[in-house]
Amino acid sequence: SELQEKLEAQDEELRQLYTYSTQLLEQICEIQEENTSLRKSHFQTANLSQELMQEVKSYHQNQARWKVEKKALLSLIMDHLSIEDDSEGSDDPSSRFQDSAERQNLYAK
Repeated sequence: SELQEKLEAQDEELRQLYTYSTQLLEQICEIQEENTSLRKSHFQTANLSQELMQEVKSYHQNQARWKVEKKALLSLIMDHLSIEDDSEGSDDPSSRFQDSAERQNLYAK
């Protein structure tokens, strides 16, 4: 009878251990799933930030290219204006001054 009680107590202990270890396993599985999804989202974030870096880079390249093109365009306009000025043959210095002021404005933009 005493042996019987000992065995029952051990059985109960084993059942509790089994329940506890099952719960632990479930928690471990949940944590692993969370880790997996975190890892996925980390990779997605890394990819996104790479794409963003690329976009920023190409934006700056485009800005630089636009600056060069704008300068070329402006100098074309300037050449054209100065040719027009010469062909008008205006001797009024104030009108030339006005043009050069406009020119300064164009370059400032």
